Amino acid sequence: MKPKQFKGAISIDKRGSVSYNNNLKLKKIKRFYIVQNKKKNYVRAWHGHKKEAKFIFCIQGKAKIAAVKITNYNEPSKKNRPFTWVIDSKIPNVVYVPPGYANGSMSLTKDM
Repeated sequence: MKPKQFKGAISIDKRGSVSYNNNLKLKKIKRFYIVQNKKKNYVRAWHGHKKEAKFIFCIQGKAKIAAVKITNYNEPSKKNRPFTWVIDSKIPNVVYVPPGYANGSMSLTKDM
């Protein structure tokens, strides 16, 4: 399986808003972490897992997410092209990074 983005949505009416992502199935998620960067353009990279997947969701600000296939854990290839996304806390999209991929992130706003 390749990395992909699960698109979310927001419904707004006179009472307020509801953000949701009905495309994301949470059955296999075991744990979660909240990561907060202290400044804009801060990079956290590359984290790779052979057996675990990651789901990445932005709860504040904006972030750029990248994921690349790891073909050799001892000597990773620089030729593999990364998948990239920009995620925004105003839109509840979730990025899925499957096992066998390394991922990294960069904060695009200082309020992240």
